[in-house]
Amino acid sequence: MAAYSGSFDILKYMVDKGSKLLAPNRSGDSLLHISIRLGHTDFSNKVVALVQSLRFKNNDLDIENVQEKLTPYMLAVLRE
Repeated sequence: MAAYSGSFDILKYMVDKGSKLLAPNRSGDSLLHISIRLGHTDFSNKVVALVQSLRFKNNDLDIENVQEKLTPYMLAVLRE
């Protein structure tokens, strides 16, 4: 929901309520995959900063989606 709207406030609320930040959907897309596809660049940058501030490992962001086998970074490069 937060990735589709590009609302970082919604994301922070969901995380504060216990939502898993990097959980993929049924297609294997993380919120970064979705936000990159929709062009929410500021949101994507804030998500990366939040993940780093929460002390996740950097490779936790390297989630490949099921259909394309792309990480968010690979998708961002392809989408420019």
